[in-house]
Amino acid sequence: MSVVTSPRGAERIVLAIDTSNFVELNENLELAEKLGARAVKLGLEVLTSQGVHTASEQAEVYGLAWKADAKLDDIPTTVAKTVQVYRELAHPPEAITMHANAGREAIRLAQEAAGAEIDMLVVTELTTKENDEIEEESQRSRLDQVLFRGDKAGRAGAHGLVASGAEVAHLRVQESTSEMQYMIPGTRSAGANANDQKNIITPAAAVLDGADELVIGRQVSQAEDSEAAMLSLIHEIQQAEEMMERIQNFKERAVTAGLMDPDGVHHEFKSGMHGQKLDFDVIFKQNEALAAELNQLVADYIELRYGMKPDMVVGVADGTNGPAQEVAAHLSVPGFESRKLADKKTLLLRDQTVDMIEQEHPSFAVVYEDVGTTGSSSVQIAKQLLAAGVEKVVVLNIWKRTARLQKLEEAGIEYAAMINEPLPTYSAEQCAESGFCSNPNETFIPRS
Repeated sequence: MSVVTSPRGAERIVLAIDTSNFVELNENLELAEKLGARAVKLGLEVLTSQGVHTASEQAEVYGLAWKADAKLDDIPTTVAKTVQVYRELAHPPEAITMHANAGREAIRLAQEAAGAEIDMLVVTELTTKENDEIEEESQRSRLDQVLFRGDKAGRAGAHGLVASGAEVAHLRVQESTSEMQYMIPGTRSAGANANDQKNIITPAAAVLDGADELVIGRQVSQAEDSEAAMLSLIHEIQQAEEMMERIQNFKERAVTAGLMDPDGVHHEFKSGMHGQKLDFDVIFKQNEALAAELNQLVADYIELRYGMKPDMVVGVADGTNGPAQEVAAHLSVPGFESRKLADKKTLLLRDQTVDMIEQEHPSFAVVYEDVGTTGSSSVQIAKQLLAAGVEKVVVLNIWKRTARLQKLEEAGIEYAAMINEPLPTYSAEQCAESGFCSNPNETFIPRS
């Protein structure tokens, strides 16, 4: 009898099976059935040692859907013919993986051979490969390489992608990859052993960022109590799904309350960029009920996403100094302000913040900002926290209005956003060239 009483959350879990031993294969399939998994991922060890027919037959014996983690990488015709072999199995896989390196034509022919019922999932980059190695091979950062390969796969017609959890939020806002299916390996709940995986985030964070399915292996299969581990994982995923509903509900009511410039109006921001303004002062200073709800929402989001409470929360002057104190209070951790110098560009930690770091040695800090456009403000605070001795610093934005926060990426600082919805944003030059600024039907409000 399955230990799972509700399918919600469980349908996102794909249990990984990687073994060359037939007995172990069946033991793992039996465990997957017992745990209530909908699907399993059968890896190269299984496919190579047992063959695709045995893999198909044994998955069917236990009533499990399966993903063939074949990681195909060959000339287009060979890839397409191999996919046809999988398609003709008595119990065919619902997805087959292949490497983006095989090229556009191989991807196109593979999905054509797979048909509508089987998803070709293109591996953008192995989750174990780190930035330095990828830059050496491709002269691109890991993220740039993943976005490039994802774009190639999307334009070639693939149904889905395999990427690390650290990249799925970026792929979700790239036009050519926004609607694809995402199977994400390498997530680990807080406290779980990372093993050989790199670029790790929690399962909750992956779901919050847009993952459809999570490949889960040793966190469940090698746990002392696999049933308890599975139920804990399902609960974490359910919490992420509930959080997404809460965020969407808040966003809709905040926009109605005047958070965003209406159509036909755009501002010049402090950074010099142009676009529809998101003014969280409308919430923090003019709507007490929504502000209280948002502060609790942010606190809950932080604890869920990172699987732990931070040691400190720091606001970015002037927008989130006060709210950071409220969020920190909900988390029962210290909250700190930053200050802005007369030039209105330079931000500094307050002396008491630096003193606390030197005395208490906090290991994890969250820099809390309302709107992310370039990251030019939050990066200053994050760098100062790292220089003062904080081991891990992340930046959390309520709304990320551009696809990437370049200043934070250049500094190598991790960032996330509760609302990951880019809005049209222009430099002054782009605005002038497009005629947007001079449009008589558009109200332009310069920065004060």
